[in-house]
Amino acid sequence: MTRKTTLTVVFASLILFWNCREWVEADKAHMADHAWELYALKDYENSSIWFIESAFDDSVYKDAYNGLGWTYGKLGNIQSSISNFEFGLSLILTDTVDVDINLVGSGHNVGQQIYAGLTMAYHARGDSVNYANAVSSGNTFLAMTGDSAYATSQVASPWLFSRDTNLSSRHIIWTLSSSYFALSQFDESLSKVHQLMSNPAIFSPDVSTVVGRRELAEQLETLRGTL
Repeated sequence: MTRKTTLTVVFASLILFWNCREWVEADKAHMADHAWELYALKDYENSSIWFIESAFDDSVYKDAYNGLGWTYGKLGNIQSSISNFEFGLSLILTDTVDVDINLVGSGHNVGQQIYAGLTMAYHARGDSVNYANAVSSGNTFLAMTGDSAYATSQVASPWLFSRDTNLSSRHIIWTLSSSYFALSQFDESLSKVHQLMSNPAIFSPDVSTVVGRRELAEQLETLRGTL
C-alpha cells in the first residue's frame, strides 16, 4: 500500500463533514455516501477505501459491502466483488427489518442492488457453478423489482441502478440469457433474448440445432451493444 493510500485510510474516519451548518464527525453513512460520490466519478480506488472505512465504522452496515462489491467489480477484482456482495447479502437475509437495507427515504434499495451486482459478478467469473449462481440471483432480482416479465414494448420503465442509471434490469436480463446459454439451457436463453427485443416475433431460431444456437449467440452479441 502506498504512503498516500495509507494516510488516506488512517485519516478518513477523522474527516469532518459540513452538515446543516455545523461540523459533524463522519460516520458509516457519511463515508459510504462519499464513496458513492467517488464511484460516480469513476475514482474506484479511493471509493473502495471509503467503503472500507464505512465498514470499519460499522461492521454490519450493508451498503458498505454493497459498495465494495460494485467497486471491486469495476476494478476487475471479481472474487473480492463476490465476497463482499455475499457478505452483505448474508447480513440482509439475517436482519430483514433493519432500515439500512433499503436506506429508507433515499431511493437506494441495497438488497436489490446486491442481487443485481452478484448476478453480473457471478457471470463474470465464468464457470458452470457461477453461471448457475448468476441465474439464481438474477431471477431473484427480477422478482424483487417486478421485472420478471419485462418486455421492451412496455410503457413502464425497468429498474434503474440508482448509483448509475445507465444500468438497468435490461442488463440483468441479458446476463441471465448469456448465463443460460453458457449452461446449454438454450430455450431459457432465447426467452430472455425475446424480452430485450422490440419485435421478438421476427426471431425464432431452432435452438435444438447448431445453426439455431449460433443465431442465438449472434443475437445475444447484437443486443449487448444496445444496452
